[in-house]
Amino acid sequence: MLFVTFKVAEKRFTTARISVTHGTDGTNKICGNIRLNNVLRRAESVDLDMEIGTNQLTSKCAAVSKPLENNPFVRFTFGGTEGHFDHWWAKFLRHERSVFTEIQALSAIGLHKFQWDAAWREVEAKDATAPWNVRRESGSALKVSLRHIFERDSRSDHVFPDDGMLFRLSNELASVNPGSPTGYLANANSSASP
Repeated sequence: MLFVTFKVAEKRFTTARISVTHGTDGTNKICGNIRLNNVLRRAESVDLDMEIGTNQLTSKCAAVSKPLENNPFVRFTFGGTEGHFDHWWAKFLRHERSVFTEIQALSAIGLHKFQWDAAWREVEAKDATAPWNVRRESGSALKVSLRHIFERDSRSDHVFPDDGMLFRLSNELASVNPGSPTGYLANANSSASP
């Protein structure tokens, strides 16, 4: 008879991160993240992100994630973002709001992510001396997109890998309004190895 004992260390209920960055263009920002783990005792997590910086930069994001059908390899995420950005070098302000959903499933060959998002963007010229291209693009736009991302990661560590490889393939079908009524299709791939 064989007995197997599992020792499980559960994550803390609350985890937090904070970082400060200074850009080469003189911008500074502070970023913070709070994650609430296992909120309803079914492996859910709630993420709250905030960025505050110079030049009127503020960005907020909230997301709720949970496994589907109690399967740890299939997760559903729903969330939203809001951001205000001052592009002082080009003399315009940008305001964005978005909602998104994602289902990710681990298969034998890699990780599949299926994403839907809708983003509302408003661009506003700061003054009459803004470049003509900026003033022409000012106004509101809505982008709705469907995206499939396939990822295969065999790296030993995500930050400082000694061996392995990351392969990511992304396909996106999107519509921007106002813009082309047919939308566009974007493909991207990337790979990394130590």
